[in-house]
Amino acid sequence: DKTLRAISRIIDGLSNGDQHIPYRDSKLTRLACRGFEYENDTTINLAVIGISAVEESMYDEACAMMEFGKKIRSIDSKKKENKKTGTGAGISLTNRVNDLNSAKERVMNLSDKCGYPTNTEQKLTSSDIQLDMSSSMDLVELRDALVQVEILEVDPILEMTEKSHLWWKERDRKNE
Repeated sequence: DKTLRAISRIIDGLSNGDQHIPYRDSKLTRLACRGFEYENDTTINLAVIGISAVEESMYDEACAMMEFGKKIRSIDSKKKENKKTGTGAGISLTNRVNDLNSAKERVMNLSDKCGYPTNTEQKLTSSDIQLDMSSSMDLVELRDALVQVEILEVDPILEMTEKSHLWWKERDRKNE
């Protein structure tokens, strides 16, 4: 519970643009502080996904989790806006599409290099790549590139929000 509060304070501080960010409030936040820094190329992506249960009281908790997810995403958006000129959702979407295209190109190149067929009907996924201690770096990079493509193809917060709205609409219809 203490760790979750510490992470929440960091997310709030970063999303509000506070001068002091309390990274030293817990062991986890001390370890993760480099991932939260704006200048760092490495990022830590936190996803909070809440599935609503049957009771109406859970709706408030699910909404609170969605708001927390929005704060996390706003930090990432600010980071991208600082690196590239321009502002707004159009730039963010353009960056996401460019990242997706470059990741797909990387997958194609590495697939050829590692001997995986690239033009088959069945799409190659990260779970198709089995790694062990003797795996080549190209194979590891291929798996990482596939993971990046899979992440960029899905917007988890948007998807979860849509599922939540559909669930509540269906629930309201059943109660009428």
